[in-house]
Amino acid sequence: MIEPLFSSARAAKGRILPRALIPVLVVGLALAIPRLGLAAYQASSEAEQQERYNQAVQAYTQNRFTDARTLFEGVRGSHSEEAKKYLVNINAYREAMQVADDAMRRSPDELDAANLDFAIGKYQEAIAIKSDGPWNPKEKLEKAIAQKGKILLQSRPSTEARDRNFCDKLLKASAAHAYDQAKYLACALANDDPGYSCGGDEALRLCQQMKELAQIGSRHSGSAPKTQDGSSASIPRDANQKSVFDTAKAAFEANDFEKARVAFQRVAGEEKASAQEYLAKIGQYENSMRQGAKLSQQDEKYGEARAAYQDAAKIKPDGPGNPQEQAGLMALQQGVSEFYDGNYSQAGQSLSDYVQDNTQKADIAHFYMGACELARFFLTGDQDGSLREQALGDFRKAKEAGFRPKNHEVSPKILKVYEELAF
Repeated sequence: MIEPLFSSARAAKGRILPRALIPVLVVGLALAIPRLGLAAYQASSEAEQQERYNQAVQAYTQNRFTDARTLFEGVRGSHSEEAKKYLVNINAYREAMQVADDAMRRSPDELDAANLDFAIGKYQEAIAIKSDGPWNPKEKLEKAIAQKGKILLQSRPSTEARDRNFCDKLLKASAAHAYDQAKYLACALANDDPGYSCGGDEALRLCQQMKELAQIGSRHSGSAPKTQDGSSASIPRDANQKSVFDTAKAAFEANDFEKARVAFQRVAGEEKASAQEYLAKIGQYENSMRQGAKLSQQDEKYGEARAAYQDAAKIKPDGPGNPQEQAGLMALQQGVSEFYDGNYSQAGQSLSDYVQDNTQKADIAHFYMGACELARFFLTGDQDGSLREQALGDFRKAKEAGFRPKNHEVSPKILKVYEELAF
């Protein structure tokens, strides 16, 4: 009787042990299932975010900016920073286009050159963000540039006539030592165009010079000007002709031709012949500068203007009005003018002449040199690859110098190559 009881107890124990393990297994599964579910959820979420980002980029590429913005705003995870950059671009593009369109919607009497410049700049900002973006930025840019050209063309004759009148009166007042009147005229001219060439000198510089001369005249009321130490700065009147000649020569070297002329005219004796040579140089110099300034106002005579300035530079390269620089600018303007006339080969040569001796506006020169070469490349049916390579080389130099083709009316096809060029 004892053995069966023992056997039954052992059998019962065998049945009880598995039941005791059930809670342990349940707890283990309970801990494992959330970890498996989180991993699956994370994988699913990352895939969804990738798909959302891809859809957003596609919408941006297709210019569906409203859809793109909504999608980018919901992107999380590894592409979140890229999504933020896209959102910044979308907002900046929208704002630039809206501001430009608002400027262009002004009434005709309010839409002047300054407002058009502002609109042109904003359209260019939008194009820089996305060159093929929505709402026709390139078409609107071309329209704004053309409208500005019409306004400038309409206002140019009256402005040029007024500036020529100011310049003529200024030169007469200066020659008569009426510096108060000359100051008013020079500064009015500089207000119109600071770089306007009058008598071989820039209007802005003339304005400053006439101010100083007028101040000296009022301070001394006809007496000799005084230097800072109180000594007389006037031309010596004593019998020492060598001193007079030296004073005149020093004034000539300092580009004070008015003072030099008066002093040379007073020289007598042994130095008189040399003084007359200097007077002849001054006269020839001023005539060449006046001729250069006059010819520079005519588009078809940039070459003649350049030659006149070069004649002045032979007498005194660093003379008043900087003839060397003016000659270079004529080469630059001639090259740009020839470009717009479609004479690309000659334009390239004129621009090349400019960059050989000048650096001040080399960025503009290199841009137009590249535009000439690229225009020739397109005209030959994209056959001569060397022209394209030359164009890209000049474009890189212009871009490295920070040149932005704002307000420069060139073909959108050429402009696109420049804007997309990396350097």
